[in-house]
Amino acid sequence: MRYFDVVPCLGSVGRESCKRGSNVRRHGIVICAATAAAFLAAPVGQATANQVLTLTKSPSVSSGEGAGSVSSKPKGIKCGATCSKAVASLYKGANVGLTAKPSTGSTFVEWTGACSGSALTCTVKIDEAKEVGAVFGGVSREILNPTALTVTKGESTGRGAVKVYGSLDCEADCTETTVYYPGPNVEKGKPGRTVILEQAPAFGSEFAGWEGCDEVTETGYCVVTMESARTVAAEYAALPNVDLTVAKSAYANGAGKVISKPKGINCATTCTTQSADMPEGVSVTLTAKPGKETELVEWQGGDCDEGKSLVCTVTMEEAEEVTAVFEGPVRKIEPAETLTLAKAGSGFGTVKAAGLACEALCTSVSVLYQGPMGIEPKIKPGKTVILKGAPAPGSKAVEWSGCDSIDEEGNCAVTMSSSREVTAAFDELE
Repeated sequence: MRYFDVVPCLGSVGRESCKRGSNVRRHGIVICAATAAAFLAAPVGQATANQVLTLTKSPSVSSGEGAGSVSSKPKGIKCGATCSKAVASLYKGANVGLTAKPSTGSTFVEWTGACSGSALTCTVKIDEAKEVGAVFGGVSREILNPTALTVTKGESTGRGAVKVYGSLDCEADCTETTVYYPGPNVEKGKPGRTVILEQAPAFGSEFAGWEGCDEVTETGYCVVTMESARTVAAEYAALPNVDLTVAKSAYANGAGKVISKPKGINCATTCTTQSADMPEGVSVTLTAKPGKETELVEWQGGDCDEGKSLVCTVTMEEAEEVTAVFEGPVRKIEPAETLTLAKAGSGFGTVKAAGLACEALCTSVSVLYQGPMGIEPKIKPGKTVILKGAPAPGSKAVEWSGCDSIDEEGNCAVTMSSSREVTAAFDELE
C-alpha cells in the first residue's frame, strides 16, 4: 500500500468541505482541521537584525539508531524524529531555549556546540551565529531507502510557515530544514513517498510562490515524490505598511474606547486620536466599547462610514481614517491638555501610561490629561504622566525626547503644564 502524508485541509475547496462536515481526498488523505484558514498567529513588529541558529542531530536519522525531536522557544527550530537539520533566523540578543524529546526506545545523550551537558533542555544566547548538536542513543524505527527533502525559504523578504502534517514543520522564523522520507523500493517496484507541503504566510507577508515541486495543486499544496533527494523553496514577500488613523469625536458628550485586531489601535477613554502601521491588504477589525451610559452613534470615514454596529472592518488597501462618534454623559477634564506620543527608530516597542497604550504597530497617539488648575498664587500643577517603554525582541531600549525627567528605571515623566509632545525611539540591535 502506498503511503500518503496527512495534511489539514486548506484553501477554498477544503474549507467548504470542512463546513459541510465531510473530508476531502486530494493526493492522499486530507483531514479537516479547526485551524484550516492558517496556522500562524500574528506577531508584533518583526526585527530584521537577526542571527542564525543551526541545529543538527546525530546519529543519522536514517540509521535506525537513537532518534528524537528538538524544539525551540521562541519558535523557529522544530526538528522532528526524522528531521536531521533545522536552521532559524532569530532575534539578536534573545535567549533561546532548546528542548530535546527522545523517541520511544531512544535516549538523549548530550548537547554539543553552543550547548553542553545531558539535560533535556539548554539555553543559547543569540548574540552571534550559533551551532548546536543534539545526540541521541538507543534504537528507532529505520527508514527504508532514506531520501532527504530540504525545505528553504529561498530569497524571501517576508515570513511564513511550511508544514507536512506529522513530519515536517518549518515555522515562520525557520529558514531551512531537512527531513528524511522513504525513497523508491526498486525490488518491490514501489515509488518513493509522495509528500504534500502546505504553507501559510505570517502577518505582514504574502506568499510569493513555490519552487522545486512536482505539482502545485489548485488549493496551493506543493506535491513532491521522493524518487531522489529534493529541495523545495517557499518564498514570501513582505507587505508594505499603510497608515490607519482612528479618531474619537464628541468627547465632551460621550466617552468610549476603540481597539483593533490585530493590535495597533488601543484608544482608551481620554484618547482622542491614534495611528498605526498596518500591512497593506490586511483586514483590521475595529471594536468600539462605549463607557457607562454612553452609546456609539456611528462610525465615520473609510470602510466603516455610517456604520452603527460596535464592530467594523477596514481593509487596508490604502491609508484609512476612521472616526468613532460616542454620545452620553462623561466627566469632563477642565482644563484639558494634550499629550502626543510619537514613535521613531528602526525597531519596535510598546509605550504605556495611565490612559495611554501605544503597542508595537502603533506609531502615534494623543491623549487628554488634566492641566494646571487654580488662580495665582494657588495653582495646582497639571497631572504628571509616567511613560514606560518596553522594546520588542531584537530592539534596543527606548530613547526618549521631550520628557521633563527620566528616572533610574528609564521611565519618562511629563507634567502637563501645557500640551506636550514626547518621542519614543526604538532602534534595532546592531
